[in-house]
Amino acid sequence: MPEPKVPFGKKFRQKYFTKLDLNVVNVNHGSFGLTPDPILDSYIKNIEKQCLFPEKVIRYDNRGDYIEALKLVADKDLLNCDYHNLALLENATLAVNTVLRSYPFAKGDKFVISSTTYRACANTVKFLENRIGIEAIVIELNFPLTNKEILEKFKREFEKSSPKLCLFDTVSSLPSVRFPFELITKLCKEYGVLSLIDGAHGIGLIKLSLEDLKPDFFVTNLHKWLFVERGCAVLYVDPKHQRKVHSIPISFAYLDDDTPLETEELNKMRFIDTFEYTGTTNKANIPTIREAIQFRKDICGGESVIQKYCEDLSHQVV
Repeated sequence: MPEPKVPFGKKFRQKYFTKLDLNVVNVNHGSFGLTPDPILDSYIKNIEKQCLFPEKVIRYDNRGDYIEALKLVADKDLLNCDYHNLALLENATLAVNTVLRSYPFAKGDKFVISSTTYRACANTVKFLENRIGIEAIVIELNFPLTNKEILEKFKREFEKSSPKLCLFDTVSSLPSVRFPFELITKLCKEYGVLSLIDGAHGIGLIKLSLEDLKPDFFVTNLHKWLFVERGCAVLYVDPKHQRKVHSIPISFAYLDDDTPLETEELNKMRFIDTFEYTGTTNKANIPTIREAIQFRKDICGGESVIQKYCEDLSHQVV
């Protein structure tokens, strides 16, 4: 297995995270992430480039950077999916809201979440309860639990309630537990339940393959574990649902669910076009996705090396 150019730990921090206060031990990396110096330097250069000619960068250059970034994160070593099914947003919470607040849910639809669901996402479900009358069902998870025990709790609720949607994590934040999301996604398919996976702690931390997983909806942050500057996230939507999912805010590329497009290529790019430009925002972090991925390959030794290091650390803590 390849080795990082600089050993992970203190030496790695001293070389690549010089902006971090020497008196700070950044234990809670998962909340906001931390950007290595080379990627941060590239981000600052992108801001300066935009200042030189804002019209050119925003109106013309950003689209190419956006599409290239989608192709990069769709790679087999990261999300392993068709990039046409992806959109870049500011964070996973916005991505979850994008699905829940644009998909045509109806009064009486039942949503299954758990007691460990991220509060911002649970609040979005609560909003839909108050606004349109969906019904939230909360599964209590009191850890430690085995994957089999977790799966059985969801299975019993599916059989009892026949829910419309299930929202669950890849890795929950409180407590920090790797969820059996692969098994729950499969269970959703068996019971005809829409799967919305909150993978905020996902890309860059654990092995993922959306081609194999085939969820209905999946979100993940790039700024937590992939080393991209805040805030940057990916939303995946299965092609069969894409016409029902719209950007927040609704903007220039809006099309009604049933609006036809003239060519196959336009239809193929429909989801990308919906999200690529929704208004004036700072997108200087998007071109750094390439640098972040390259840094992980060249300096860190690749995804498998990083994942093994993180897994070994977790075993030491336990």
